[in-house]
Amino acid sequence: MQKYRLAIDAMGTDNAPKPEVDGAIQAIQTYSNLTITLYGDEAQVRPLLEAAGNPERIAVVHCTEQITNYDESASAFRVKKDSSMVRALQAVKDGEADAVMSAGNTGAYLSAATLMIGRIAGVDRPCLTTVFPTTDKNKKVIFADLGAVADGTAVNITQNAIIANEIAKVILKKDEPTVALLNIGTEEKKGNHLYLQAHQMMKAASGINFVGNIEARDIMAGLADVVVADGFTGNIMLKSHEGMQRAIFTVLKQEIKSGFLTKIGGLLLKSAFKNMRDTLDYTEVGGAVLAGVKVPVIKAHGNSDGFTYFAGLRLGLSFLDAHITEKISDSVQAQAVSKKAIEGNE
Repeated sequence: MQKYRLAIDAMGTDNAPKPEVDGAIQAIQTYSNLTITLYGDEAQVRPLLEAAGNPERIAVVHCTEQITNYDESASAFRVKKDSSMVRALQAVKDGEADAVMSAGNTGAYLSAATLMIGRIAGVDRPCLTTVFPTTDKNKKVIFADLGAVADGTAVNITQNAIIANEIAKVILKKDEPTVALLNIGTEEKKGNHLYLQAHQMMKAASGINFVGNIEARDIMAGLADVVVADGFTGNIMLKSHEGMQRAIFTVLKQEIKSGFLTKIGGLLLKSAFKNMRDTLDYTEVGGAVLAGVKVPVIKAHGNSDGFTYFAGLRLGLSFLDAHITEKISDSVQAQAVSKKAIEGNE
């Protein structure tokens, strides 16, 4: 069994470092081939480990700084070199860890990871990808880009498809995942110039099973295994999903509490509501992966608890086990997406 080393920014979540420590302990208990190094304020991290009996295979590296959401994303990693985030990324860069995870400042983390670790050969710009739920709890969707590249080009969108396609083969266990382009209509001629270009590039790409455009309302119906967009559009889609999910459950709670009979009905339907929440909750995946860099870079949710953080670590380990980074590298270089490909298909 191959052994893996994970570097964790222990100061990234809203309630750091408890979720990071709890997630790390659960990961160690689950995987005998895993060692973890927690980077952060040792005075806060160490007591949590001691309370858990100082589990083996977890080390702590003290850091004197922390990158917060108020720091400038593009330059924070250069200014705060002894921050927990930068030290964890440096460990991967130096070959001391095989993957890295943080729930901290998203912009700073993605910028630092791209520049410190480096892109896979042939990748223009990495994308942020995750596993999205559908109305069928047995079916998932791989989505990219969730916001890594806000000003993406047709080349970037097409590479998102190639990258996410390789991820889907492993995570969804499908030999030929269906790949769709998020757009304002399903017709081929719909969309702005950027999306018309991306459509033609994806249509010409031989390594993906491109099925055309998909509208946002159909993503959670599971009409495609992979859905791609530029990071600006993808992030809006993600935030809209978060807001709608929150609104649905808020209204449900209000209505259930509005009267005696609705309270009785709510009790009778409690298990059904729980199943619905579990089916639609994308946070169960634990986070997203910055795909297109040389090692798995996992971005956890800021509001993660210990279980959610563990789920993110599990996602990173699945990338290592399946050698997804290497498969992405092979696929991207084989496709050789370039601007010439656009010109040849306009």
